[in-house]
Amino acid sequence: MALDTLRAFGGTEQLAEILKQHDTLTQQAKDWGKLAELAGKRKPAWETLCTLLKHADAMPGDDELRRQADAVKSERRLLDASDPVPDIRKGAADALRIAVTNAHSEYEKTYNEQIDALTANDDWKRAQA
Repeated sequence: MALDTLRAFGGTEQLAEILKQHDTLTQQAKDWGKLAELAGKRKPAWETLCTLLKHADAMPGDDELRRQADAVKSERRLLDASDPVPDIRKGAADALRIAVTNAHSEYEKTYNEQIDALTANDDWKRAQA
């Protein structure tokens, strides 16, 4: 990397080397600015994914989603040309939606069973009369 090379020089040698690498450094500064802007745009989606994955702990299928998210982080793919986060985030949201729907269905089933048992109870019927 050009900056590491520049650090090895001192004084006027460093200045001369900076002047030699002016075009490269200017292009790198532009590229870094674009990457910083892209990171700013993608960071909220990444944070949302991290939050969804916290809620998805111990759910079936969360291991694969977590592995994918960990790969994005460890391989530093957040700034890739094709954004890998939306697919993982959609998978996490879908898994959570299914889990909530199943939990609600189970709750509703149990509630209805218990209401039926309660309304069939003779003591309850007498108390309601």
